[in-house]
Amino acid sequence: LIDPAGEIGHEQISLTEKLTLYAAVVEASEWLQNRESLSLLRYNRQNVDDSFELPVELDVSLESLAAVYRRLYKRKVVSETPIKIKKVTISVPERIEELKRELKSGQVADFVELLHFGDIPDIVVTFLSLLELVREHKLSLQQDGTLGKIRVAVF
Repeated sequence: LIDPAGEIGHEQISLTEKLTLYAAVVEASEWLQNRESLSLLRYNRQNVDDSFELPVELDVSLESLAAVYRRLYKRKVVSETPIKIKKVTISVPERIEELKRELKSGQVADFVELLHFGDIPDIVVTFLSLLELVREHKLSLQQDGTLGKIRVAVF
């Protein structure tokens, strides 16, 4: 019927075997539908043209669908390694106060130099602090061109 490599033989199969394959295809369909639903929740695709429809007449057998499902299901790898998250050493309000002390009124600073403050959690806190100061109209960000340097101007 189906060898370990996933190839499909041409022997006659019984009704029981067909029903078993059908059950596997239904399970695969439900698994794929669930996976697609989760993907749609994560990635919001706006303005997608849903008018495309598959042709009704597909030249696909039940056995080949089951074989593809088995191959895909075998590829599923679950990571057992826990993610390590480092504790943030400084809060956004504390970093805002530091930035206010570091930057003087009328000064222009380089955005990248301001972000060069410790490791990734500290960089994130600095970035959020800068955004908060922009929102409060205490500084502005200016960039010349798409990949140009970003300058931070303090009011």
